Amino acid sequence: MPGLHRDSPVDASPNVYEIKCYEDLQDWVYCPVLRSEEGRDIDQLPKAGMPMMGERVIKQSDYVSNKNVRIDLKALMARIDLNIKLDPSNESGTGLPRMTITEYGVMNMPTRVPYVARNGGAYNEKADTTNQPLEPVLTKKETRVLSKGDLVRFHYYTYENVRQPNWDAKRTNKTDAYNVDRTAIIYPEGVDTDEEKQRWKPTVARTWSASAIVLKADYITHQNLTYKAQFTIFIGENTVDDFTVRRNRQYVNNVSIRGLDYVRNSDDGVYTFDGRVNVKTDNPVYISVVNERKVDAHASVLPMDFFFLRPLNADGTVPNSSVKVSLKDPTTGVAPDWIRMEMITAAEMKSGVVSRDGSTDGYIQGMDGTEYSPGTGARKYFTQDLVTTTLRENDECTIYRRQPDAHTDGSRTRIYFYIDENIPATAPSGDENVPDRTATVYISYKNEETGETRERTIDINQRGLLRIKPSGVVNERTLDFFIEYYEEYMAHNDPLDLHSMPGELYSGLRWVNPGGNVSSNFATDDAYRSWLVNKGYVGLFNLGLGRHRSYNIYGEKDGYWMTDFMINGRSNARPIDLVKTYNRTEAEQPPTAFHYCYGKNKRNADGTVYTGDGKQGYWYLPGITELEKAMEKYYTTFPEFQEKWYWSASSAKDGIIIERELTSSARATQTGANGTHEGSGSGDEQPGRQPRTNFNRIRAAYIFNP
Repeated sequence: MPGLHRDSPVDASPNVYEIKCYEDLQDWVYCPVLRSEEGRDIDQLPKAGMPMMGERVIKQSDYVSNKNVRIDLKALMARIDLNIKLDPSNESGTGLPRMTITEYGVMNMPTRVPYVARNGGAYNEKADTTNQPLEPVLTKKETRVLSKGDLVRFHYYTYENVRQPNWDAKRTNKTDAYNVDRTAIIYPEGVDTDEEKQRWKPTVARTWSASAIVLKADYITHQNLTYKAQFTIFIGENTVDDFTVRRNRQYVNNVSIRGLDYVRNSDDGVYTFDGRVNVKTDNPVYISVVNERKVDAHASVLPMDFFFLRPLNADGTVPNSSVKVSLKDPTTGVAPDWIRMEMITAAEMKSGVVSRDGSTDGYIQGMDGTEYSPGTGARKYFTQDLVTTTLRENDECTIYRRQPDAHTDGSRTRIYFYIDENIPATAPSGDENVPDRTATVYISYKNEETGETRERTIDINQRGLLRIKPSGVVNERTLDFFIEYYEEYMAHNDPLDLHSMPGELYSGLRWVNPGGNVSSNFATDDAYRSWLVNKGYVGLFNLGLGRHRSYNIYGEKDGYWMTDFMINGRSNARPIDLVKTYNRTEAEQPPTAFHYCYGKNKRNADGTVYTGDGKQGYWYLPGITELEKAMEKYYTTFPEFQEKWYWSASSAKDGIIIERELTSSARATQTGANGTHEGSGSGDEQPGRQPRTNFNRIRAAYIFNP
């Protein structure tokens, strides 16, 4: 069979390699006919079948009549199985996004294989498979259409390809991808799961030699725009940092495609969305926006980035062009009164310094000199009159691109949409929720030299409040309250984010975060009672309900009062102005569950919560019974209600009889399928009586006229 000696030059041509002894056999390299020359597809074996090898020492005693000698063979090839699931972050509600895979193939597939594994299977950097030519990309055209939740499977056979990572790899910000001793990849803070880490695998690959499967696809976004996408998925023992493909193995790789939300860099119309995805398009502008269909009822900030691509004039020059962004309905000329915008120029995004009227106060600046930092230029706080007064006239703007340097003029300009609370002046009557609402953004591209225009729209959907009605028994009170639809600390929001912002990475918060003037087991009862008296709620003590006790936080204003007390009664320890529209470091992260909820209220210019005229209600951490009612009603709506622990505003009670607070614990709950609330009662055996420093999830509540 065609082959050569293991030490033959890389460009040596296969020939009939003469094997004269056992050592020759061990040094033999099998060089089969290429499948591309045989007309075989990548998911088919060579025409000669699966090459296999095996050896066994045969003793003289084995040569007895009628005795079979068994030799176990091992494949010289590996089988690669790739399971790809479309699990988009953004959806349209009309079946989009959708991905149509048009072609798939393999790059860097070896064309030959040693009969005996190099170094007896001991793989290290020196044992990289060298002297092994790699076949150009083998492709197969086969259309597969994927919608949300769909799974497609590919497989192919390859000869072993032993490769180490690229230890000298750099990130796009020029930092090292590996630590000094090459023992670990350096990921952004908070990136812990393999699902997130797999996006970085191509950035540490020896792209010129590591085997990968390449998928070509037409990707239709939830905005109904089509892009040509190429997905490059490197193969190995895992989807994170291994590139070793060994003989006689099967490799199963599970890959989730979230969408095209992670723009990293660009060059001549080719954009890298994560390490695995490059996108080409003939659209003159790529608009990057995340979760515009998942805006919650509280005041919100939504960033949108504009990338000018490079459609050229006939002479190769870049045309002067512009993009107009408007909230005005073209037929009426009127914009919704609850949304406005503010433009941050490409130069400001690059420099990280944003000021107006000579002052940088009130604006979030770039991080540590990093270009195009998430949050750059956003308002620090969503103030009470931001939409109605400060930005009242900001209902449209135009981004220009001018020669000679198109990349430093308009490209990578950012627009922040400031979206007011979807909360009426008074609670809706009856059993109604606050209805959702939609704003349409009208976007028009114009080539100012040819007059060509392209128009599109993007809808921003904002949820309303979800109502919960109490049953009316004594401890639950009788006042309706509402909850938010999303928990933003679990969602990706900024397309420039490198997944290092705590606001999208933490799985919950503490009930209390020790530090400043607060310890993890401070007593709230006496301080809370004094605070209620000072606020004028003296009548509570005459109701016989013990509502001045911090472990009696059930509902109807209790949760709001407790939240107000935990923030304003302890402000010298954790002031609410720490919580901004963007919290990009651990130090800026909302320190407690109370801060997360209370921080959704609109602010004064100094970051304190607005309490002035016209204030109709407040966001707060719900009482224990309010939380239970919310989880009961929306148990099937929110899967997280079925399995996660949630904090209430109630401290724990110290025992069943003793009327005092357990200062080290607070009350969390979890809802079971039968409607029970795990661990929400009193007693030391209850798992819901948890240390206040535990991390649990949070669902913010809203009450009118507390």
